[in-house]
Amino acid sequence: YLETVGEDVIADLDKSLERRNEVDILNKVIGHYQNQLLIADVKRIRKIRTGLDMEMGFDSNGEPAYVVDGEYDVVWTRFQLVLRKLGFNVKDLDKSNGLLFVNYGTTESSWWDNLFSSDSNELDLEKDAYRLKVERAGQKTSITLMDEENTPFPANKVSDLYTTFARTMASDDLDI
Repeated sequence: YLETVGEDVIADLDKSLERRNEVDILNKVIGHYQNQLLIADVKRIRKIRTGLDMEMGFDSNGEPAYVVDGEYDVVWTRFQLVLRKLGFNVKDLDKSNGLLFVNYGTTESSWWDNLFSSDSNELDLEKDAYRLKVERAGQKTSITLMDEENTPFPANKVSDLYTTFARTMASDDLDI
């Protein structure tokens, strides 16, 4: 341990003073690291809250899917917010495999919920269980809609639901 005071280098310090200075330096390093983690979290949350563009496309198996212009980790979290906004209830999820197990239209709503909301997010879907596959597609992320038996939705059904999903995915400031 060396301490510089002006142009003088002090190599011989009292042990308690040396220990206090070492602890002070270590605390500054830990504080800086914690600050950097906080900044990274704020940036990640900002990305999640910012709307993402989405288009019709195909997943890696050639099935009709939505292709979102965003990295997997951001889309994974954002899509759960989109699902909640559209009336889906996520009952289980597996991020490592990109699977979401959801129910549509099974959340209970109260009189207050219907008072100030509109049906603009109403989907032409049965109130049933579904599976959704989210996977990396290069710099983008694909989302495949499937029934409970893992059968992908036909292209016309994916197309019919696209406008509502795209509008919600592109809207800013969904609740986290």
